[in-house]
Amino acid sequence: MQFTQEEAVVDDVNNGFVYLSTNNSACKSCSSQSGCSSFSFFSNSPGRSLKVLNTLSLEKGDRVMVELKTEKLILGTLLVYILPLVSLLFFSAMGKLFLSEGYSILFGCSGFVLSLFLVKRLLSNKALAHQFEPKLLNKIILINPSSS
Repeated sequence: MQFTQEEAVVDDVNNGFVYLSTNNSACKSCSSQSGCSSFSFFSNSPGRSLKVLNTLSLEKGDRVMVELKTEKLILGTLLVYILPLVSLLFFSAMGKLFLSEGYSILFGCSGFVLSLFLVKRLLSNKALAHQFEPKLLNKIILINPSSS
């Protein structure tokens, strides 16, 4: 089983959750960050954090490794991005096949919106949504070699 891992810093601790941000300063200063294809759990938008259940009793400023099963990452991506696109194409093809071009547009838009509601409903199920959440792997402890 493959895992995707990333290092993060705890920005805030609140109600049993930690709010994490990336510790990758190279990404923050890169001029290509908006078009980069490198995967990150974190949004490139300033002020956005990743909310994760605090299973390691972390405090603000702690460094931590975050992981997500690669299979769950791919399944979540398919659910959120591909399902609406496929629904748009399928429903517009059905509208064109059985009725006319005007209905094709109407059916395509309806299928797209319907799939967005379906995704939202599926992810509102706590048990299902929990599978797609990143997990805290371990706290990173820095050892200062000059102090020994």
